[in-house]
Parts: sequence; structure tokens; C-alpha cells
Amino acid sequence: MQNHKFVNVIFLFNEWSTDPRKHLYRELFNKSSEWAEFLLIQHPVGLVIHTFIKFNEKIIALFKGKFKIKKLHRNVLLYTPVILTHYVLILKMNFLLRIDIILFCLQCKRILKKRFANYKIILWINNPRLFFLLSKLKYDYLVYDYQDNFDYGYDGVLNKIAFDYNGKVISESDLVICTARVMYERAVKINPNSVIVNNGNDYKTLTVMPSNINTEMSNIKSPIIGYLGGIRNWIDFDLMKFLITNLKDVNFVFISLVYRNARREFENLLVHNNVKWISYKDQDLLPAYLNKFNVGIIPFKLNEFMKGVFPNKFFEYMACEVPIVTTHLPELQKYSDIIGYSGTKVEFLENCRKAISGDFREKVKQYRKLAELNSWEKKAEKINSHIKKILK
Repeated sequence: MQNHKFVNVIFLFNEWSTDPRKHLYRELFNKSSEWAEFLLIQHPVGLVIHTFIKFNEKIIALFKGKFKIKKLHRNVLLYTPVILTHYVLILKMNFLLRIDIILFCLQCKRILKKRFANYKIILWINNPRLFFLLSKLKYDYLVYDYQDNFDYGYDGVLNKIAFDYNGKVISESDLVICTARVMYERAVKINPNSVIVNNGNDYKTLTVMPSNINTEMSNIKSPIIGYLGGIRNWIDFDLMKFLITNLKDVNFVFISLVYRNARREFENLLVHNNVKWISYKDQDLLPAYLNKFNVGIIPFKLNEFMKGVFPNKFFEYMACEVPIVTTHLPELQKYSDIIGYSGTKVEFLENCRKAISGDFREKVKQYRKLAELNSWEKKAEKINSHIKKILK
């Protein structure tokens, strides 16, 4: 391994600024700096789609040079391709989108040839629908960052096309990194080079409380039940309505990006006087917000897709010593004795009341140590070790 140069080519799940693995990758940059460089490829600018949606944010920014290749770290480059339509449409692999696939791959090949001509390539993909890249890009090793239970849609219904692609990606990978048990059990039957690495938290940042920071929560009176993370249709909105109407003396605060598939239902929650929405916040500011939560909730639906979810927010709440109440997510069951692990709406409600009243005080004493053991730094150490093994 010492006789070769390596570059990790990572196709991001999102744009770099909001990518859910951003803090893990940052730790990997440091852990892998002695043997590897990184090329991050974020969601492309779509000339047609972004002319009508996010025109200033995308098209104007493109012509102003915002999306030129950037150096994020001493061993990290960020690259943004340009296509005609939209990245999500490419993933559907429609016949009419082949020109975009060609454009996308040509740009990836060009940047690799220009910057990393003599490197061995470790290709990372995080979605089975990126399977089309495997026949179009040259690489030496393949890492599958298996982050979600892609065999199913958010609604829990089996997606046969995704299921088939998923199996192919797993079988062709040199390493499969699974974030949940159900994905590991699927992967290890196909590929013995499969490991479990649950999601973590940015422990060093979250355990330093910023001083004298005014936030949008400064004037909100306690108690506060808070939710951190994306608002998608995997949230149990019926449960949220039940909680909001039965806890009228409690303030509900959502700190999140709101995705299109849940916008209408979320807007129905905002009509209540005890509900407030605060847009996405950078990780460095989170302690100022989370430390005002009396309870941190994970109100997710239960279906086949959600069996593979280990929420990032779980250890983020723990790092800030926020009492946790959640639905019966399988990945969180092993923590059920120190959280409000709730099987019904009524049980969820009662656990919220107990947490507010201080009944979780003893449970919370264990949180920070668990968060430290599950920091992104620890996760990066483990992943770096697994990758070095496959390279040897």
C-alpha cells in the first residue's frame, strides 16, 4: 500500500453543505491523510431544471464561479458536475436521460484524469441506483456506503428495481459499510466483506456550549419538546398531532430542512400556537439550540424501510444530554432501558410527560459517555481500518 497513491472518490448523498455524512467524511479526511486523498462529487447543477427552480442559487451561482472545483482540506477536493436535467432523474435511469449520464461520467473521468492520473481509485457509492457508474468509470476498489434500507421506499413497500441493483452493488463491492443490522444481514449473505458501523455524532462540537448566543428559541418558555433533522414523510404526523393537541402547555420546536414530500403535512402542524419551525442550523451552533430542549423526540413511522434507520439525531441528543423519546425503531431497542422507547401514541405521550417532569434524570447520566463512544471520530477510525485491510 505504501508504494501507491490512493484517491477516495465519493459520490455524495446531497450537496456537501447538507450531506448527512459530512462530519464522518471530515474525520475520515484526517484519519486517512497519510495514505489517501479525496475527491467529493456533489449533486450536479441541472441547467434546465435549475433555470426554473433555484435559479439564483444554482444557475447564477454557476456563472459566478461558485461551483468551480474547491479545495476543502489539504487532501480533499470538491467537484460539481453540470448536466441538463436533474440528479434525481438520472438515478431513475430513463432512456431519455442517457445524454445526462454520458455528460456526468465524462466530467468525472476528466477530473480524475487531470488531477489523479497516477492514483489507484477507491470508488464510494451510497445508492444502488448509481450502479450504472460501475461500467462507465474505471476504479480499483469499490466501497458501498449502505446508509438506508434501499430495498424499500419510504412507505415500506418493496422496490423490485432497487432490490435488484442493491444486490448487484453489494456483490461487486470490496467493502460494504452498513449503518443498521437489517442491511448487514442482507449484505453479509452476499458479500462476507460487510461490516456494521452505526451513525454517530460530532461529539467534540456538541459538548462545547457556545456562550452568549441568542437564538430563535431565546424567548420560548419551557418546557420544550424538540425535533432535530429533516422533515420527510417518514415522520408519523398523526402521532405529532396527537402530542401537540394533548400537550398544549408545551412548546414544540422543529430544527430542520423541510422536504417536498412532507411539506403539506408539516404546514398543518404549524397552525398550532405551540409549534415553531427553525430552519437548518450548522453543527457548530447546535448546542445552543439542543441545550434548550427538555425532550428530544424521534417520531418516526414503523415499516420495512424504517427497520434500517439509525437516526443521526440519536447520539446528537445524547451528546447534549437531552432526554430521548422515540417510537419502536428496531435499531434503538438495545437502548430501551435509558430512553422513552414507545410502542403506542399514548406511551409516547406519557414518556414525554415523564421526561419533562424529570423522571429520566438517572437515565440521562449515561448519555454523554455513550455519545463519546459513538463519535464520528470513532466511526472514522473503524472505517479507515477496514479500508486499509482491503487495500493490503
